[in-house]
Amino acid sequence: MNAAANVLPILLDESLLQDVIKSVTGVFREGFGIQVKCVSHQIGRNATISSDISGMVGLTQDRLEGNLILAFPEASLYAILSQVYAREFKAIDRIVKEGAAEMANMVYGHMKASLNERGHGLRMSLPNVVIGHNHAILSTDNSRSLIAAFEFDKNKFHVIVALHDVVGS
Repeated sequence: MNAAANVLPILLDESLLQDVIKSVTGVFREGFGIQVKCVSHQIGRNATISSDISGMVGLTQDRLEGNLILAFPEASLYAILSQVYAREFKAIDRIVKEGAAEMANMVYGHMKASLNERGHGLRMSLPNVVIGHNHAILSTDNSRSLIAAFEFDKNKFHVIVALHDVVGS
């Protein structure tokens, strides 16, 4: 029996949505002192989200590949970091870039622990940041996505879990 046979696939379903919500709300509450709430979600194909700064972490296991993306408008990310650093942010600097990466990494860490307890076998991954005013995050034809919208103090951001099955799984 190969290792892939022992790893459970990750499904874009209510259980994963609850993992996303629990991870995001926990990280923001415990790590940043910010109460966020999930205000809507969608699951499907051909999803598109616009963002200014996105922190992303690859999701990999034997049976699938994908991404966890935290997509922020500049003002929302600045509001979070202003609370953390007790200063105002007005431009994308090193702290803003590292902040987006670290938030994605922290949410991934929480999700990974929860999913791996249930046999999903996610591997360690490093975060990356994409910067560009109103850049589009598009899903490909052979992927499916869970998109959850979060709000806090009139600010919004999105969390996207995009999955692509590995051929032969």
